[in-house]
Amino acid sequence: MVEGSPPPRAVLPPFVRFLPAGVYIGLPAILIFTALAPGQFLYGLDTVGAFYHLRALVGEELASGRLPVWDSHIKCGAPLLAGMHAGVLYPPTWLSAVVAPGLFWTLTAWLHLSLSGFFADAWLRRGLGLSRLSAFAGGLVYMLSGFMVTRIFAGHIPNISGYPWAAALMWRLERHLGAPTPSRGLLLGIPLALMIFAGLPHFVMIAGLALLARLLHFVFETREGRRGRALRAGGAAGWLALGALMAAPQLLPTLELLRHIQRTSINSYDFVTSYSLPPENLLTFLLPTLLGDDRVAPYWGRWNLWELCGFVGLSGLALAALGVSGARRQRFLWAGAALAGILLALGSHSPVFRIFHLLIPGAGLFRVPARYLLLTTLALVPLVGMGVERLLSAEDRRSALRVAAAALVLLVVVGAAGVYTRSPERWSAILERQQTIDADSRDQPFPAGDAFREASRSLATRGILWAAASLAILSGSLAAFGRVRPDRSWCAGLLVLLLGTELIAFSQRYFIGYPEAGMAWPPEFVASVRAHPAFPFRIATVNAAQLDVFGRCELAKLDAVGGFDPMMLRTYTELTNIARGEPIDGLTLAMHAARPGPVFDLLGARYWLLPILEDLPTGWRVAGRLESGYIYENPGALPRAFLVGRSVVLPSAAARLEFLGSKTFRPDSVVVLESGQPETFPDAEGRLQGARILERDSGRYAIEVNPGAPSFLVLTESFYPGWKAEIDGVPAELLRADHLVQAVRVPSGRHRVVFTYRSTLLPLGMAIGILALGIPLGLHLYRRKRGSPGT
Repeated sequence: MVEGSPPPRAVLPPFVRFLPAGVYIGLPAILIFTALAPGQFLYGLDTVGAFYHLRALVGEELASGRLPVWDSHIKCGAPLLAGMHAGVLYPPTWLSAVVAPGLFWTLTAWLHLSLSGFFADAWLRRGLGLSRLSAFAGGLVYMLSGFMVTRIFAGHIPNISGYPWAAALMWRLERHLGAPTPSRGLLLGIPLALMIFAGLPHFVMIAGLALLARLLHFVFETREGRRGRALRAGGAAGWLALGALMAAPQLLPTLELLRHIQRTSINSYDFVTSYSLPPENLLTFLLPTLLGDDRVAPYWGRWNLWELCGFVGLSGLALAALGVSGARRQRFLWAGAALAGILLALGSHSPVFRIFHLLIPGAGLFRVPARYLLLTTLALVPLVGMGVERLLSAEDRRSALRVAAAALVLLVVVGAAGVYTRSPERWSAILERQQTIDADSRDQPFPAGDAFREASRSLATRGILWAAASLAILSGSLAAFGRVRPDRSWCAGLLVLLLGTELIAFSQRYFIGYPEAGMAWPPEFVASVRAHPAFPFRIATVNAAQLDVFGRCELAKLDAVGGFDPMMLRTYTELTNIARGEPIDGLTLAMHAARPGPVFDLLGARYWLLPILEDLPTGWRVAGRLESGYIYENPGALPRAFLVGRSVVLPSAAARLEFLGSKTFRPDSVVVLESGQPETFPDAEGRLQGARILERDSGRYAIEVNPGAPSFLVLTESFYPGWKAEIDGVPAELLRADHLVQAVRVPSGRHRVVFTYRSTLLPLGMAIGILALGIPLGLHLYRRKRGSPGT
């Protein structure tokens, strides 16, 4: 062990030895499943809006024996595996192939909550040599931190999936630094690969900062033996690099995608620092419901609740303070990391983040500085464990008295705040001041009305009373511990019990049920779309309230012109922005507000879902009605594949978009290319109807054409590396058409044209990943056969 050997194996009753494991498995199960009624699954905002349907699509593809690399159902087609957030290669995602999507999400939340507790416990007990109770306290903090449970409420599957592996990495790093072996090196690399596969690269970067800090600390913690420690740290870095190579099947396609997405072209400091932690939200470390909880009262702070919550309990902060005052070598490392996480999370409110943004490669790729609270949460875990360890060993009771005094001071402050906010007039003044702060940093309009004011004041008052009670218990127990010479375990046990109570009381509000019924389109609507003579066509929406349409289309294997994706293709966002009258480079994470016009006619937006009756373009008709509104049919929408006889060439993207955005653009008579020479072919009867889709699957189209003259066949599927075209089995030149979609030149007469997508870098990534895993695994098995030490 680097920090010391594990405590001696005391003979403990089985109940005590297995209690932590029972809590890590049972407590999340109780929180989740007691919140669900029959026919419900665990609620999560983005799960209900997008991930439920996306995981169902991935599961169906996997169940049919196909690797889902392309999603043709939203955004006019886009890379699926390369986009990361689908988690295609993350092993727990494969469960979606055998269970319903609602149950899959519920089990995913349960699994990753449990893994968070197990990995944090293993880090402290087997990595740092802390006692069972100390490790259990750290496991509770990591499992039920506000950072984790509010993301379950938000339904962020990639965030939740990546979170446990940060603790696993720290555990395996300590084991490897303590006694390097190939098997321990392999077990260090695997969590990194799994974290990458989970689908949130920002978390990988944050965990990388923690790993780097620990490696540097390990090398420089003492002068003696520094060379040997440097070699061990270098070996650990090598195994981590090997772990990244294991994830090459994900990384290489994603690196290819990065060259084509909008996010890489929008790297301004204002963009990167959106969702910075507002300074007033630091109060939520003490009073987590002060600004609302989105359950009893709407959240009324800036940005949104789940990106800004770092709550670990007042007792968690007290134990961490005790840990910092101890004698373990890593205490200052993790205290510094916790502070660094907060300073980085403040983003634009702190000069630290600007320096970080300038100096650290890759920092500009990610927005939401508040996510650096992951670093703070991770760093507090060992500090909490060290604090419990100090209580168990009765070391330096003066530190307990100092923390007790600090808790008493906070108790007075919190009590004064409670007295101040009891006045409805004062509370209204607080709300009015908050409402005037940076209205652009709100995802939702500021709540209003008497009911909101009373609910928010009542929630804040209850939160203050809870904090006051916790601080009173903390102050009294630590003062008693510091003044007398009691049995050393009672205070530690009491504070761990208080810690668990605080975390459970805060967390339980974010586990609620949601009905499975209504997550899919009505069967009669799906049948009517498929039976339409113009099928396949796309469905368009007009406002943000219709975001669930895209997921429902994926679930039913219908197509939508919009979609949600943090890694949208730049050509897609530019074309749809110009069609909607938005700035060409305007950030688009969810394209939901389409606007009738030539571009959306080109993209085949035939059905438009309108929540209310509005003035409609000439020729549109009511095609039906859903519970959410009317279905209008646009007869001018073009088919998925069609023929045109003329091309114009505009090498400049700006010129192409200006041409395409004009009201005079006629997508049925001209195709816009980016290279070559303009061509005009002879007129031919029935050219527009001269293409018929014979077969259609994800990433594949087989089309029969029979033009009377040479033509351009336009397929309105996004142009992207990996797409190829064949005419009668002979490769044909694939052209980027109309800035976004695909086209090929076809001669006159009957022909079969096949478009197929194959990821260009996935095969290489697979080969690298298998090799990276196979070589050390083989070495491990060889050494194990010869009797090398365990892991």
